[in-house]
Amino acid sequence: MLDIGTLFLLGIAYLLALFAIAFSTDRGWIPDKVVSHPFTYVLSLGVYISAWCFYGITQVADAQGYEYLTYFFGLSGFFMFGRLILLPMQRICQDFQLASLADLLSFRFRSQWAGILVTLFLSLSMLPLFAAQIKAVTISAQLLTQPEQISATDSGAALGLAFIFCLAIGWFTIAYGARQVSYRQRHDGLVAAIAFETAVKTAVFLIIGAASISGIFGSFEGMHRWLDANPELIASYSYPAHQDGRTLLLLSFAAALGMPHVFHMVFSEKPSQQALRASTWGVPLLLLVFSLPVFPIVWGAIAAEPDATQVFHTLAIGQILNSPTLSALAYIGGLSAASGLMIVSTLAMASMYLNHLILPFYKPSANRDIYVWLVWIRRILIATIVLSSYLFYHLYAAGNQLFELGICAFAAILQFLPGVLALLFVPTINRQGFLAGITGGIFTWFILLFLPMMTKSSLPLPSFSEQQLSASDGWTIAVMWSFAINVLLMFVVSLYCKTSEEEKSVAALCA
Repeated sequence: MLDIGTLFLLGIAYLLALFAIAFSTDRGWIPDKVVSHPFTYVLSLGVYISAWCFYGITQVADAQGYEYLTYFFGLSGFFMFGRLILLPMQRICQDFQLASLADLLSFRFRSQWAGILVTLFLSLSMLPLFAAQIKAVTISAQLLTQPEQISATDSGAALGLAFIFCLAIGWFTIAYGARQVSYRQRHDGLVAAIAFETAVKTAVFLIIGAASISGIFGSFEGMHRWLDANPELIASYSYPAHQDGRTLLLLSFAAALGMPHVFHMVFSEKPSQQALRASTWGVPLLLLVFSLPVFPIVWGAIAAEPDATQVFHTLAIGQILNSPTLSALAYIGGLSAASGLMIVSTLAMASMYLNHLILPFYKPSANRDIYVWLVWIRRILIATIVLSSYLFYHLYAAGNQLFELGICAFAAILQFLPGVLALLFVPTINRQGFLAGITGGIFTWFILLFLPMMTKSSLPLPSFSEQQLSASDGWTIAVMWSFAINVLLMFVVSLYCKTSEEEKSVAALCA
């Protein structure tokens, strides 16, 4: 068993390593051909692999079998069919200097309110996902140091560790995301650091999978013999895809379009055409490699402790093998996955806040240095976002599992998908329809998913019972209702409201 001091030092050392990589890149000590290489860009897109994935994907595989792959299929499909969505969106963002989802949708629908609502709804959507990252880091530390003290309510030590983690994330984001005046500039140090994070968490995941095979089963042949002796396990994975599996595929695809950390790395960091083309096959390949150890990790935990309920299978392998080194690596991998998402998302959301919630309503006086003012406002916004994430974790995340927090966030991000698809393929959708659709979808999501998650209560609507929502596909009911209401309102309102000539011309440019 590791002690909390060792984990703290490991975490600090890892974050200092990120600092060194970003600092060296900005000083030009790392060759530009390495930083701008398509391989580095593809690795930076591994920011999609969050702590929710690093720890939670094995739980999904244990419960739903092969359907865990749908989480990877969504993002893979987005890049594999890049000519349909990825490349057109990249062209629009580049031609019109758009650096966020709020920029993109407010430009298409010619509405300041579109940018405001997208920014507000996106910040609300990301709170559960931020809380999931913080919770993953703190629970993993508790499991490795004091597993007997894990409870539904987080201890003071856990809250302290969470606060230190948030403090480190805020400092790093400010150091390398809030130094430049224009948020449309590249952040080469950030890209290099996130690429390094992806390499670390992928290597750790592969090492844990290999350790499970060699340490628990002895070899591949040993694993196959164990599977042959447990045919009911394989049979449980072979059922046709359930509704929740198809819904998870839709959610993961929407995440590629709407999640601020993915959008930022795909579009805002201005990748070259060569790097963008490489991502159409490089990202699916990266996700394929990462998905390979999932079942060996799950099977190893089940084989060693068949009666135990393993939620953090990735951590369990090191504990089963009594290997502090493997446990420490698992902790570093989870920390890497969590920090990457929070750093990039916080940077992206701070820029959206600045451009859609502050600058339209407040202009600094002429005798003030506008550049210094912008930098300090961005720093304050970053600190506010990180503090809000910590408060949400403290108040509402303790009683919720990682899966619940992640699904809640993905379901909210799904509400932006109709608007993005309308931007590219349905020029008849207008601003009134978009605003009505996304407001109705987010309101339904808030009532059916977000509010019950915060209050730990059943849904207030009589047509849905607590028993339905506790079923394996219960959460899909809320997801699909919110999505359907969004799409219905968008089309109906657009049909009965007049579209301005300005909207028509911009819609033709985007279509």
